[in-house]
Amino acid sequence: MKKFLKQILIFIPVSIITYFILICIWGSYFPNFLCSNLITSKNNNTKVRLNEVTNYENIDILFLGSSRAFSTFDVRMYEELGYKVFNLGSSGQSPIQTEVLLNRYLDKLNPKLIIYEVSPKVFASDGIESATDIIANGELDYYSFDMAINLMHLKILNTLIFRIYSEVFYKKTQIPLSIDEPKRTYIKGGFVQVDLKEYNPLKRIGNWRKKEMNKKQVEAFENIVTMAKNREIKLSLVQVPFTKEEYLQYDNQSFNEFISKYGSYYDFNQIELLTDKKYFRDNLHLNTEGVLVFNKQIIKQFKLADEQIKY
Repeated sequence: MKKFLKQILIFIPVSIITYFILICIWGSYFPNFLCSNLITSKNNNTKVRLNEVTNYENIDILFLGSSRAFSTFDVRMYEELGYKVFNLGSSGQSPIQTEVLLNRYLDKLNPKLIIYEVSPKVFASDGIESATDIIANGELDYYSFDMAINLMHLKILNTLIFRIYSEVFYKKTQIPLSIDEPKRTYIKGGFVQVDLKEYNPLKRIGNWRKKEMNKKQVEAFENIVTMAKNREIKLSLVQVPFTKEEYLQYDNQSFNEFISKYGSYYDFNQIELLTDKKYFRDNLHLNTEGVLVFNKQIIKQFKLADEQIKY
């Protein structure tokens, strides 16, 4: 029995070390299509954005949310009005990742206004996509480990292991303000201009009407609201338009009732003009013309063009 226990005690640490080594080899030498359970750092918009944000402080407006935020809130339109802004959106960003990013950067950014893109889809999300994206391309700190422990998923664990390996052994280089993503241009300040005008519907998997809110996402969202309130930062919640067909996939009445309890909330799907498919590149995202129309509506709604409005 003692011999068996001794073998077990030896086997466990050896297995862990072997697993770590295999993950490092796999991420370093195997092509992406063979790494479905491991995300490695790339010169994508998240990596560039999270590198650039460290240069900003004491801004006027901070944008948060998923790809429906970073490819929709065009920072140039607000800068033309004299505002100092930054778009801190990221792919699939759910409240769990938003909280991580605010813990890292909010004190330094110190915005007067936060415009936060929300939707039923992100509140039902498990947060895995965005967690791996931020761990692979952002800072490696306490919040990275805390998020990995909170979500406890193999893909996140593998990504974290490889991220630690990269931090130790890979030489850091200056990250340019350009991204390796076709038909996408990174604009200084966090916005990504997507040059796709023709509407191409996305294939839907499942029925989002049946998906309940993830309790971890609700908890993280409530922490975000408290964070803004404690710092006396005005927080405005915005639902960016979907196509009509996509919008009907969600229980928007229940979601709108829930989200409006936490502060000022605007569902821009209620504006008939913005539901026309000519303004979309797919079910979820506005095209360049739609982005222009939408931001004009935001500026009008928040009276940002009025010089007397100060946050």
